[in-house]
Amino acid sequence: MRYLLCALALASFAGAAVAQGTTSPGLAFALECTARAGDTVCVTRTAAIARALIANPQLRIAGAQADQARAGKVQAVALPDPTLGAELDNSKAPFGIGGYTGKVVGASITVPFFDKFRLNGRIGNAGIATSQFDSVTVRHAIASQTSQSYDALLAALRHRADLHEADSLARDFAAKTQLRFDAGTVARLDVINATVAVAQVGNDLIANERDIINARASLNRLLGRPLGAPIAAADSLT
Repeated sequence: MRYLLCALALASFAGAAVAQGTTSPGLAFALECTARAGDTVCVTRTAAIARALIANPQLRIAGAQADQARAGKVQAVALPDPTLGAELDNSKAPFGIGGYTGKVVGASITVPFFDKFRLNGRIGNAGIATSQFDSVTVRHAIASQTSQSYDALLAALRHRADLHEADSLARDFAAKTQLRFDAGTVARLDVINATVAVAQVGNDLIANERDIINARASLNRLLGRPLGAPIAAADSLT
């Protein structure tokens, strides 16, 4: 219901913007997000960070390392396993007279220096604290990277909108320059420059499409999703 109300509100704003002939950048991003709501995951910056802090595989690795450090402490302060040894003396009596002279059976347990348990416990606690700090560091790094990837996607989408406008202006200018050349008021060089400008904007659009794909793949990777999964940003750069 909430998404339906948002979609209706955006549609009304879009109608007003179209009627006025202008569309704000934030509304453009919201319209794109609404248009792709059927097949695209549309997330805000806060939701993206929250999801990354849950689904990112690096956090599971950090958690496993913390469990490993706790297990290492338990193993370090545990008593060593007892050892059992048996020995059978097969030597016979002198001159081979009589049976075996004796049998020796022994059992032993190794007890280390008592203060060693305390030292191993301190080492284990230090390892656990290190793993916990590493886990917090990983969480902060993932949150920062997710925010940066989200902003990179927004910047790439804004750049695409600017490039589309620049492409429209360049094509319009090239058409007018061609008409002026046909009328004999400008030189042929101006027509060539206008055509080159159109081609340059086209190249920039191709590069921008690659930047958008890379930004979405980076955001998907941080969210624990397939790199090619469709995703859209609900927030704006403002």
